[in-house]
Amino acid sequence: MTQTIPAHWPSEVALIVDLAATFPGIHARPARDYGVPYYRHGAWVGGEARMAGEEPIFSTLACSDPEHYDGDVHHAFIAWLKARGWLIEKYDTGVYMVISAAQAEDEYAEDLAFQDLIDQHSSLMVVVESLNARIAQERARRAEVHGETEVVARYAAEAKESLRQVAMLRSVRPDYIGLAKDNPGNKPGDDLLF
Repeated sequence: MTQTIPAHWPSEVALIVDLAATFPGIHARPARDYGVPYYRHGAWVGGEARMAGEEPIFSTLACSDPEHYDGDVHHAFIAWLKARGWLIEKYDTGVYMVISAAQAEDEYAEDLAFQDLIDQHSSLMVVVESLNARIAQERARRAEVHGETEVVARYAAEAKESLRQVAMLRSVRPDYIGLAKDNPGNKPGDDLLF
């Protein structure tokens, strides 16, 4: 399946041409050629290329000089990429992936939107389980009042399970909303907080 590259992402072809022209000896290929599905746009780079000052772009030393290198990559090379809208990350020994800053920002925004959906779902589950517990408690109370003792325990167990679910959800994220009246600071009359 061919994926469409958004128009606001910079051109990987132009990147690879610029890399080859500016840094002779650099190995630069389209990122998708490396065979990792995540890297669908950009370039994978490596090799023995040097900066204008004759320092290697990629340090092979166990402890690179932090004045010149961020990890294994020369500061000036990182700046050169950044000025053109690209970021670099180490993939493997001697292999670096160059991805567009626009791609990283788009993926970050997608991740935030997805996390927001998960948070909304979890918040609503707190509300639903809180309501389920209250309904089960009321059913147990009514059954007891009407002498239906055989169902009181079942409703009490349902209420207990719903309250356990609420506690579990809130232990993961204490800021999940639950019922508005259970949250300090809500105005009287708020039934649910969304």
